[in-house]
Parts: sequence; C-alpha cells; structure tokens
Amino acid sequence: MEATPTKIIDYFSGFKQNLIPLFQRPYTWGERQWHTLWEDIVAFYGRESTDSKSTHFMGAVVTMPARSVPVGVSKFLVIDGQQRLTTIATLLCAIRDELNAADSVQKRRIQNHYLTNDGYE
Repeated sequence: MEATPTKIIDYFSGFKQNLIPLFQRPYTWGERQWHTLWEDIVAFYGRESTDSKSTHFMGAVVTMPARSVPVGVSKFLVIDGQQRLTTIATLLCAIRDELNAADSVQKRRIQNHYLTNDGYE
C-alpha cells in the first residue's frame, strides 16, 4: 500500500471516477459533521492567504483500483473517506449553483473539471 498526501481539490481534479462499494454504509453525516468540516475549510482558507505552504489533514481517503475495461477514466473503489468525499462533492455543487451568470466560466470549471471529467463518458 502506498500513501501519498494530496490536496483535496487535486483529488477531485483529473480523470478518475470514484465508486462507492455496496458494502459501504449509507451517507450519514449531519449538521455536526458538516459544521466541523466547514469550520476546518474556513480556518484553512484564512491561514492559506498568509501562508501558501499551509496544509490541513482532513483525514484519510483510502481507495483501490477497480476492475474496469481499459477505455475511459480510471476507476477507484472508495474504501475509507466516503462521507468526506460525498460532502465535499455536494459543497462543490452548492458553490457552482450559487455562482451568478457572470461567473459562468467558474461554474463550468467546477462542473467539468472537478465533478464530471468533461471529455470522457
């Protein structure tokens, strides 16, 4: 097993697809967990503006390559971190949906680069 630190936004970018195995528990996070994650994000954002090398450990995300046909994007089974990844993906959707028409480039970037891997089926 190989562990590599990765920025969460870098985890979402790129050409891969996360699959949640059937044995994973359903999504169970509520306001307490959302609040904790949001406070971590806000605190990190405030630190990053003064220290570009600042990092924050959000917890482990464990994946393993999934068997798939060799066409298209790489697929990974999410073994640990499903709740965080799902919440962050939902947060990206909320940010995208709240941007106004003047921010259409940013809206498309969030959708195409971080959520759906534009250019691949």
